[in-house]
Amino acid sequence: MRQACVDRRIWSADGADAVVQHCFTIQFPYSSLGFALLGVLLLVLGSLPYVISRSITRRSDASRPDLPDGWTTARNMLDHHGLHRVQLYSSTNGANYYDVRSESVILTPSVGSSQSVTAMAVAAHEVAHALQHHEGDATLRARVIASWVMYGALGLVVLSIIAVVLGERLVGVRIPVWIVAICGLGALMAFVAGGIAAIPNEWDASFAKAMPYLEATGMLSHKDHAAARKVLLLAAMTYVIGGLLVLDLVALPLLFSNVPKLLKYGGIG
Repeated sequence: MRQACVDRRIWSADGADAVVQHCFTIQFPYSSLGFALLGVLLLVLGSLPYVISRSITRRSDASRPDLPDGWTTARNMLDHHGLHRVQLYSSTNGANYYDVRSESVILTPSVGSSQSVTAMAVAAHEVAHALQHHEGDATLRARVIASWVMYGALGLVVLSIIAVVLGERLVGVRIPVWIVAICGLGALMAFVAGGIAAIPNEWDASFAKAMPYLEATGMLSHKDHAAARKVLLLAAMTYVIGGLLVLDLVALPLLFSNVPKLLKYGGIG
């Protein structure tokens, strides 16, 4: 706690004004400190896995003229398994995935045109989902359902944050930040559940289909196998890493609403 004083001027009828100083004690905002520290912790936990994954993929992202690009890798793997009807398309949303409805493999331009270990591993992983679809793999259906749950949970977090930020300005209703925290934690649990449900399918795509194909066909030299396995491991954990990023959406409102209170206590804000 700290002392704060305010000078108040008292006006009198005879013109003998006086200044009276009122001092009071300001309690330290322990609750704000706790919420701010929680926000920092959630921010680190949410961002660190993504930062590590990006670091690993960048190491294997060097252009190699001796390697085929992502488009060639995907087409060769599809033809190798007799999936000639499956088409390849360029992604318009920055994501690599297999579209169950159109039976097509979608690759970003950076993956499709890149001649690197990362591009080959990612392309092979997405083609592996096409193989699962062709085989009627039940885990693929579970992954699709899990992705719907995760996107719904993400929408809940976004709507709750919008409600907090704009609720008071638009309709004059102030929504407590703890409501966002509860919604965010609920969404995180849904993301984690969805990520766990998707792991068997993603693991099968990476290590039961993509990696054996890359090894058997000799498209990658033995020295590149370790790097390809790391990229495929990250591909298998995509939903888990994405789920942890939801923590950032919970952390930011906690920080924005509580850090100013701490700065104000310290006389900075």
